[in-house]
Amino acid sequence: MSYDMRAVRRQAVDLLSEAPTWRLSTLGWSRVGECLAALQAGAEAGDPTALRRATGRLSDLVDVWRAPRSMAEGENEPMPPQLLEAHGVLIRTLEDADGGGSSQDDADEH
Repeated sequence: MSYDMRAVRRQAVDLLSEAPTWRLSTLGWSRVGECLAALQAGAEAGDPTALRRATGRLSDLVDVWRAPRSMAEGENEPMPPQLLEAHGVLIRTLEDADGGGSSQDDADEH
């Protein structure tokens, strides 16, 4: 099955836009880092299947780690600075590939 790269990039950006608000454990953030690396690789390769797969893994991971439960100390940490930087680079990569992100998409629709 093939995927529309533009739609897949938009889905990834939508999910990633929430990332700075996530509160996870150290292990959770480590796994998010792995997903960010996979997303970056898929975006750079222009591979919509890889990008969609990595977006799905990240979505599943965050749903599991953010499930309503009592969080012990150390499980409620903000995004580490190195991931925040990688997150920003990834969003720019995805938006630049679309010609500027959602504002360009909106202009195309009108």
